[in-house]
Amino acid sequence: MRTVFIALTCVILAACSRETQPPQQQQAAAPAPPPHYEIALTDPSQLALPANSPIHVTVSGASLRLQGAVRNPSPQIRTDGASVALGSTLEETFAGHQVRVTMEARGIGGATAFTSAYSTNGNGNSGWRRLRLTDQFAPVSYVFAVPALGRRGDDFIGINPPDAGAVEIRSVRAEIIGAAPPADGLRTQPSP
Repeated sequence: MRTVFIALTCVILAACSRETQPPQQQQAAAPAPPPHYEIALTDPSQLALPANSPIHVTVSGASLRLQGAVRNPSPQIRTDGASVALGSTLEETFAGHQVRVTMEARGIGGATAFTSAYSTNGNGNSGWRRLRLTDQFAPVSYVFAVPALGRRGDDFIGINPPDAGAVEIRSVRAEIIGAAPPADGLRTQPSP
């Protein structure tokens, strides 16, 4: 009987001690980084060029050199410049958000600027944005309020080289930085 009493006491104490212990807290998962697109430009095949484009793309170390500006280029669809496609998943993800486009670039042969455009392939575009260059690689960027998703067809980042000299670009990155203003998704945002 005494053995049963001791065993029963141990069971009760064990049960009570489990109830009085604070529940183990699970660590909250770290928030996922915002969706983004990033590509290191190392091969001319990474850029699409329109037929009969005056743009020449060559490898220059760990970057691509672009020269030969398009006169009066359209910023629509794939743009008339060299372009990278963001893909259908990011087209949907970026819709309705402010997106910052950043390129690590430098000017060659006296080039001090080039232009870039974000195109939604029929739902709106940023227009051509003038980005200043120095002779050293540095990030250059602009922000565009991407309209709500309409006609599907991929989003593109277009690049038009300078009129004189060339631009060398190491990488292109596009990332969400906030929600697009609700009143006018086609309104463009000034460069930061």
